[in-house]
Amino acid sequence: MAGQHFSLETGQDTLLAVVLGATLATLGGFLAGQFERYIHQRERERNAALLFGEILSSLKFLIYLADASRSRGDPYGVITQRMIRAAQRETEAYDRNRESLYDLRRANDRARIHSILVRMTLAVDGVLSAYDAINSVDPALRAGEAAEADGDHSARLKILMDDRVFAFNYAVALAEEIPDLLKSLNGVANYSFETHEKLMRRTMGID
Repeated sequence: MAGQHFSLETGQDTLLAVVLGATLATLGGFLAGQFERYIHQRERERNAALLFGEILSSLKFLIYLADASRSRGDPYGVITQRMIRAAQRETEAYDRNRESLYDLRRANDRARIHSILVRMTLAVDGVLSAYDAINSVDPALRAGEAAEADGDHSARLKILMDDRVFAFNYAVALAEEIPDLLKSLNGVANYSFETHEKLMRRTMGID
């Protein structure tokens, strides 16, 4: 009887050890999976912050250059137009990667990024649409030589020019909202976008 009692207790202890081992293994696997998922999500969030931070930083810089070029020579000449088209490409990059916005956990950051970039897209597209419409007008009229001869076209040209100025100024105003948002993304991206802009300025020889 004593041997049977010992054997029963041993069997129970062995079963308990197996169950406990299996439970701990399952729990360990679950925790390891959760940790791996957390690390993956954090990496996706960091990549998204880097992506949108660089888009915003480039947009701010390009709008700054375009605005600065308005004070030299032809305010809306070829250089200014090229800067605006480069800014448009940045807004298109956002549109192609917009689904990555949901990798950012802070809803406030997502809303602010989307709001600025949607409005910037409208502003930049407005500037370029006005450019194209103005360029389609007769060159003599654009130069003011036919203003008195064709009052309707002259009035239309003035409206287009006013639209271009309004859209351009709106883009400049939006660019001024970007630095505060970049500060919010610095920590998530583990990167200084202020340093990023300084490097861009240095590359282009701008103090």
